[in-house]
Amino acid sequence: MTQPTWQYRLTPEALIEEIAGRTRFYGRWDWCFGCWEGDAAGPWRDLVPDWRMLDARGVWLPPAAIRGPAGYPADPAWTFEARAAYAAYFSLIPVRVRLRAAQHGPGQWRELLVMAHRGSRPY
Repeated sequence: MTQPTWQYRLTPEALIEEIAGRTRFYGRWDWCFGCWEGDAAGPWRDLVPDWRMLDARGVWLPPAAIRGPAGYPADPAWTFEARAAYAAYFSLIPVRVRLRAAQHGPGQWRELLVMAHRGSRPY
């Protein structure tokens, strides 16, 4: 059996996603919301996904859609683990906030950033 090339950890600060040597930090809604990407050698960069992550009901999409064009492992076990990790992460964002962001299509993440960073979270 081959070793998986991915790992997910939900910490008090972020969902940490490691896939094939690349890492994404998804900052938690209740801490410092945002997304950063890099590898061990750096540099880290802000990532503002410009694709949909939520459906019209504010529910997170399947893992392959959330990963966007960066790609993902083909292993079915990845889908299971990623689905659990994203469910835990997106569940931290209040439903009302996700519903509002869902209306923004590929600008959903940007809308979440605006709501998180202006300090007037609607919950």
